[in-house]
Amino acid sequence: MAGLELFAEESEVLRNTPVYEDKLSLRLTDQEALSTYQWLGIEFHFSTPDHKGLIGFSIVDPLLYNDLL
Repeated sequence: MAGLELFAEESEVLRNTPVYEDKLSLRLTDQEALSTYQWLGIEFHFSTPDHKGLIGFSIVDPLLYNDLL
């Protein structure tokens, strides 16, 4: 993964909300994830059951990102 591009409401969240983060995840809110999607060792968390409203992501396979950690 080379980057993450956000549009509309999600981009406003980054600009206006404090970010809760640790070494392996980034959460934009403490809201419960109602759906997730995994891709390239990263699990994306969404606030709706239909994968909308990005609320954060977690690296679930850190071996793919050893150089970053």
